Amino acid sequence: MLIERLLASITFHYDEARLEYLQKVCLQIPSLGFDYKVLIVTNAKDDSAHQKIRDQLGHCSNFEIVSYPVMGHPFFLTWGHLPMFKRYHESDPSYSHFMYLEDDIQVTARNVNYWLRGRHELANYRLYPSFVRYEINYTNDNWVATDITKPLKLKTLPKISVTPEYIFINSPQPYQGMYIMDRPMMYEYFNSVACSPDFGDWGIREKATQGLTFLNVPKSFLSRNLIGYNLSQKAIDPDALIEHLPGNYANNPESQFGKLHLENLITS
Repeated sequence: MLIERLLASITFHYDEARLEYLQKVCLQIPSLGFDYKVLIVTNAKDDSAHQKIRDQLGHCSNFEIVSYPVMGHPFFLTWGHLPMFKRYHESDPSYSHFMYLEDDIQVTARNVNYWLRGRHELANYRLYPSFVRYEINYTNDNWVATDITKPLKLKTLPKISVTPEYIFINSPQPYQGMYIMDRPMMYEYFNSVACSPDFGDWGIREKATQGLTFLNVPKSFLSRNLIGYNLSQKAIDPDALIEHLPGNYANNPESQFGKLHLENLITS
């Protein structure tokens, strides 16, 4: 399955060393939807910086560089996509889905197919599918969870059963560094307190990615986004995994993040 028409926004705090990540992220976008547009929201204002972005994205298409004047802390750049999403949502109903992410999270067609399927399966519960960011430890090639720091006990987690072999589980650490929402979800988001930087307990950058995570959470659940899990394989659905390209947490011994091996993520 592909998205009918996608508006994607990527936050890019200008850094020439990160242009390679931006390129990898953008090169995947055409595989996600039948039609798409990419907004590169950046703090870079001068023409030379914009030209370097265009040169790096030479093989990418349908992208627009948007300079966003950040008021106050530079972390507010992550919120620069929101007024544009609102404008497109109101003025062009042909956009079926909206995706926000930073410049180093790679989303693939398999990820989108998983999300579209899960969105249908969870819609009646007012829940939706989520992703698990992972990184690669360059020392041992282990795949580790970027944001989940403690093993999840399967029997204690809120869950939804889809088939005898496939369930969705609710992690107490639901951060995923991005979001995908369809038009009804965006409408709910725009007409709620969730689209304010003051909503929730996360940091400013993290709040920009939370979407509906903590809004109108059904009773007994921790958040509205759930992760696909295969009971027969005793593993997170591989299509629910999105790579955090720099691997900076996995390869930083002093960080508490990026240390839990994906094979040890779920315990009984």
